[in-house]
Amino acid sequence: MDAFQYANSGNMTYGGSRMGRSPSETLAEYMDCPCRLIPAGSGINDVNQKYLSVLRYCMEHGSTPLLIPVSDRLVSYLVGGMGLNINQVRQSRRSMLWEMNDASGERIVADSYQQKAKYMAYKGVNMNDFENSGMPGVAVNCFSSFISSGRTNCDVLLAQVPTGNPWEAFVWLPIGGLNGAPDNKQLVAVSRRWNELCGAVPAVIGYGVAEYFVPRGKPDRQTAMEIAKGHFAICPERALCMTQSHTVSELADTLTKSCVWYIGWKE
Repeated sequence: MDAFQYANSGNMTYGGSRMGRSPSETLAEYMDCPCRLIPAGSGINDVNQKYLSVLRYCMEHGSTPLLIPVSDRLVSYLVGGMGLNINQVRQSRRSMLWEMNDASGERIVADSYQQKAKYMAYKGVNMNDFENSGMPGVAVNCFSSFISSGRTNCDVLLAQVPTGNPWEAFVWLPIGGLNGAPDNKQLVAVSRRWNELCGAVPAVIGYGVAEYFVPRGKPDRQTAMEIAKGHFAICPERALCMTQSHTVSELADTLTKSCVWYIGWKE
């Protein structure tokens, strides 16, 4: 392992972070699962190779790989000023898993999209054009949220989250409500729906960002439109600010060409 061993290997102290620990070490302890450090400055090809290697292992052993860009803000949000109590974290995860079992991603997306579409129509947006612009999208086939000039711009943890349900990564790393993201129940539910539709898995979760990987092929146009509406429902900026035409139809076309999906929130 690079820099430090598995977070549950016995050389990490639980029940509160030790003074002087780095944000990477504190975050690894919080995750409470095997973690590997990919240091800042690593090449994107090295990141991709490590992720795909762990993905293959996880698919065989019922766990989920997750890349986590390390930041002081993320650690502060998760741990707070009182220090880390790993037993409380574990209890919180158990409670969240119990509460989220019946959430319907399809219903959440439909309701949220309808509300936002109604508001946009009220503001004068032609929704037919919004959903049928004809503007082609751009393929996205690499992670980008922690990459600058082909290298990682921060330390990145590669965690092996102990769940065979990839959408539950948002229970292990609950960024719901952070920096404009929807609540954790919505993130879990829509992620489960996208996994059902085309096998998409959360691959990156960080401060105000999530990226998904589609390991078994890109969605067709009809499926991509449903997913694009889901992206807009939980993050309107993905269509309004990150496409040339500012439309959900361009985003849907992007999804038909992409094995990586980017979602970023800003308050």
